[in-house]
Amino acid sequence: MDVWRTFALSYWRLNAEDETDGTALRILACAARLAPGEPMPGELLTLSLDPFGEPGTAPPWPVTRARDALERLTEVGLLGEEGDGAFGMHRLVAAFALAEISDDEAQAAVEAACSRAALEAFSEGHPGRQEALLPHVRLLADAAMARVDDPAANLCTAAGVGLGQLGAYDEALPYAQRAVDITADLHGPNDRLTLQRRSNVGMLLKNKRDWDVARAVYEEVLEAQVTHLEREDIDVAATINNMGVLLRREDLYHEMLSLYRRALRIRERVWERTGPDDPDRRGNAYKVAESHSNMGALMMDLGRPRQAGPHFDSALGIMEGEFGENHERNAGTLVMRGAALRALGHYPHAVKSVRSALDIYGDVTRSAPPAVARALANLGSIFAEWAEEDGTLSVEQRAQLREIAGGSLQAALTGSEHGYGEDHLMTGGLNRALGEVRGAQGAAEDARRHREQADTCRRLNLRGKDAEAAVAINEAGGALVPSGLYDEAQAYLERALAIREGVLKERNFATSTSLFKLGILFQLRGRDSRARQYLERALAARSHVCGVDHPATEVVRDNLRLLES
Repeated sequence: MDVWRTFALSYWRLNAEDETDGTALRILACAARLAPGEPMPGELLTLSLDPFGEPGTAPPWPVTRARDALERLTEVGLLGEEGDGAFGMHRLVAAFALAEISDDEAQAAVEAACSRAALEAFSEGHPGRQEALLPHVRLLADAAMARVDDPAANLCTAAGVGLGQLGAYDEALPYAQRAVDITADLHGPNDRLTLQRRSNVGMLLKNKRDWDVARAVYEEVLEAQVTHLEREDIDVAATINNMGVLLRREDLYHEMLSLYRRALRIRERVWERTGPDDPDRRGNAYKVAESHSNMGALMMDLGRPRQAGPHFDSALGIMEGEFGENHERNAGTLVMRGAALRALGHYPHAVKSVRSALDIYGDVTRSAPPAVARALANLGSIFAEWAEEDGTLSVEQRAQLREIAGGSLQAALTGSEHGYGEDHLMTGGLNRALGEVRGAQGAAEDARRHREQADTCRRLNLRGKDAEAAVAINEAGGALVPSGLYDEAQAYLERALAIREGVLKERNFATSTSLFKLGILFQLRGRDSRARQYLERALAARSHVCGVDHPATEVVRDNLRLLES
């Protein structure tokens, strides 16, 4: 009772007849229904006041009222500020508010606000915002799963994509599948929302590496979308894009290229029809930028940095125009653009691009998530290559570049060890790169230590001699290329090729893919004679297996043409 009286004294200071205090009471009723003890984003609390309004429209009250109401709640001690625009609420305060405040609309408002905020964060590429919302979304989704209504389906969708963003695919799937079931019951199996949510299930299965099941889901969804929606619908483009992403694991670049181009064409046409006041404008802009970024990444996978650059520039231009320069998605695109500029020998511009990405990621000395580690790996690799390849540099300039390279690679190594573990292939690649830099600096003992650690990683990750092992090793080598760790990528790709040559022989599609990927890697490194050797062998193998005029063969031939231009 003493605790109750303490809260009551604060609560009684709020006058329901006052506009600010009345708004504060509504926020308090909503906050009490969120996850106890978890930080509550201020934007979410504000949205709970009018969660059903049209996106982009002004709320039906002065813009300062919600802010004043939040300040009032902190003033009387019922909420506490927790930094970054978030607020905290003690579990006992939440229990008190639930018991004392009569608000029949609060539960519906909170559910709508949470699902809307989380799904907007997902569709506009804000993983940090999604993560902050997830505890609240998940609490509400758990309570709503047994219902068959649209708010329950929205919450389950938001929980599924939020958990998927964090890599918790097994936990995400029940929510995603429940969203499909509810939506199908309410609107039918071929409704737009039902098909969108089935596509979400496919995405989770793809990320779980259930490749065949994911492909089957995407194919079924695409067939239904083409039948029941327009052929150039934005959702059709999304499924086509997702199918292209799925094929990357199989190195089916010719099929990816066709799918990515088709998705980009549809998205650009939809974007052209989207007016400045259209509520879908930001979402459509994000999708066009995604397609350009994917095309750029595919061009890099194909060893074509000159063709990749314009796509990255387009993606950044669209995102900056609609969302500003500091959007989280821009960081990944800037890192990839830096890799393209590195391949072209434009080292100062490459450095600037990757450093811009790190500025977006924030203060890397406090935290080094995997994305930051990959950016730092690229930055260190650019400086290391610059020091070795630029013949105009003085001895002192080379030493300065190696010093910077060593610092970036060491920071990336720390992040990789923390995020992936000491035996991960990226950790090994960073040890290899750092060992080379330390050796060039004359730090022999330090260089030896890093090389030994890299060798240990290789022994652990290059085990196996059959075709299945070659698939995993080939995939690992491909994963190292976007991090800029070319030496380690080469070792993995060479091992995959050796296994395939021994088990499958040279006139095999998988073997031709290994030859092609090594040719691509040497193209990115500017070693054209080595690239030509591998590409000519890949062309011969593809011509035999697929035919001279097959698109898979033509992709290899295009790379040989680039060497001649």
